[in-house]
Amino acid sequence: MLKARIFSKSVDFHKVIWYNIRMKKLILKTALITLASVIGLSAVIYGVFALCFPLSLANLFENMGMDSVAVAYYRLNYEKTGDILDLADVCVKIDVNDNSKKAESYILELVEHKDFSSYCIDKDEEKSPIKSRDFFYGKLVVASKKNSGIEKAIEHAKKCVSEGYTEFNPFRLMITEENLLEREDLVLVKEELTELRQSISLTEEVILEEDLELIKQLLA
Repeated sequence: MLKARIFSKSVDFHKVIWYNIRMKKLILKTALITLASVIGLSAVIYGVFALCFPLSLANLFENMGMDSVAVAYYRLNYEKTGDILDLADVCVKIDVNDNSKKAESYILELVEHKDFSSYCIDKDEEKSPIKSRDFFYGKLVVASKKNSGIEKAIEHAKKCVSEGYTEFNPFRLMITEENLLEREDLVLVKEELTELRQSISLTEEVILEEDLELIKQLLA
């Protein structure tokens, strides 16, 4: 009789342990499902917010110092609006050293935009010492040199100076940008500028001669 009671109590004890284990597994499973649901819902909300308000997220990430992420949302904002002002924002923000491939693609899209000339005229009314055209082509030639090579960079620089050889022209930026051009690149740029000398005004030629002198000093 005593053995039967002991056995009965032992069975009941094991039932309690088994029940507790099942409850713990159920609670854990429920918690994991809830967590997954919360994460999934948060991802959906974030995705909707990103699509609807990419500019807000761009500003947020930029203020947090996450520039490359911010640029991605500035780009998303442009794709939403199609406004050249928003495309210009992307090109201003993007770091040509951080991602030269995307920088080349985005800035090329900007300078080839049908409204680029009008955009530059409007921006240049702000009396900045550097013209908008020179600024964006300057970034473009640096990105192009890093991503596509010196020939493509020279091609873009020539297109820019075809509308005026200024003090802040992209050739000068290429020449003075640290660790951008190799010796053979400088030789190619020198040849291009020597040929270009024949087709510019006397005022522009003074600036060009300064650039040739810079190259001479770097090759010495």
